[in-house]
Amino acid sequence: MTEKTSISATRWPTPFERCDSDCLHLVRVHYPSCNSISYPDGPRYDLSSYVGDDVCRITVFSEADRTVYCIIANVEALRIHDERDLPQFDWAGDTGTTVRLVGSELQRSVSGIVCGNAPSYLIITGNDCVEFLATGEVMIEEVGAVADSG
Repeated sequence: MTEKTSISATRWPTPFERCDSDCLHLVRVHYPSCNSISYPDGPRYDLSSYVGDDVCRITVFSEADRTVYCIIANVEALRIHDERDLPQFDWAGDTGTTVRLVGSELQRSVSGIVCGNAPSYLIITGNDCVEFLATGEVMIEEVGAVADSG
């Protein structure tokens, strides 16, 4: 019998952490994979004009305050999965729709090993969970407000 690694979740303070997950929506994930492809003694393909900058941008909309936010980070690895993985977490303390994870599968990947002991970050919406490993500071910007057009 194989022992499962424990995954612990702790609070990640964000402006939308207290938003109900059904009222937090994933709008867009921009994850640049590479700016170029090159081979030793072979061709090199410059893709920079198609990729843009090299930071990850995750855009979410919070119905609670009708605000669009952009999470900006240098991301080593990213995955989008559904909420079926959530029950296996050891929820430590008072967490909301944004948490830091320790022991997740993403941290046990090659990218996770490169990041050392850094936690992964999780954004939980009603339909999706976005998990990412960041190298450096994670910034959150308020992009703008959205009015009810109904």
